[in-house]
Amino acid sequence: YWRLVDLYPPFDLKNYRINMEIPLEESMRNIILSRISYAQDQINSHEDVHTLIHEIRKTVKRIRAVLKLIRDEIGYSNYYRENSFYRDLGRSLSGVRDSYVLGEVFSSLHERFPDAMKEKDYEAITGTLTRKVERELSDFTEKKGGFDSIHRELDCASGRVEQYCRLRNDFISMEKGIKRIYRRGSRYLSRVRKEFDTAEFHEYRKNT
Repeated sequence: YWRLVDLYPPFDLKNYRINMEIPLEESMRNIILSRISYAQDQINSHEDVHTLIHEIRKTVKRIRAVLKLIRDEIGYSNYYRENSFYRDLGRSLSGVRDSYVLGEVFSSLHERFPDAMKEKDYEAITGTLTRKVERELSDFTEKKGGFDSIHRELDCASGRVEQYCRLRNDFISMEKGIKRIYRRGSRYLSRVRKEFDTAEFHEYRKNT
């Protein structure tokens, strides 16, 4: 139970699980720092902006998952600050990501059901969606600082890890976090079982 399992292969698991050969505090710091480093490496190397956004958003979710695990041990103020930071970082990319995915889904539906829409209507809607992606990307770059800003913010975040990630070398450091996460997942599952709702199912999936 001292191992964090990533559910979305392919992924380098060795940098995302607890190393029992070193103190727990050091191991958890390494996990967070390795994810920050991974995101920065992606910024430095990726040419496809949409793949880059997807990778950064996934990485942010992984870091937030670790923070939820050790929330009680690091204190709520530290947890709130760091969780809010990564949440907002992910949200800064959501506009571009959502617009791009909407266009991809629309194109996929058109391929499956080509006779459901006139070609000129399809092209008109596709053009609108493409322009929306371009606007969102321009807003992200010009108003939010783009990937350079994210890289700098992650530098600051890495400098804070040693200050707040102070843990006892014992399972108790994560016990409350694991129980809280399990309870929350169970609560959302019970709601979905009683009455299926797409929004509730999405919340259940996120929390799980």
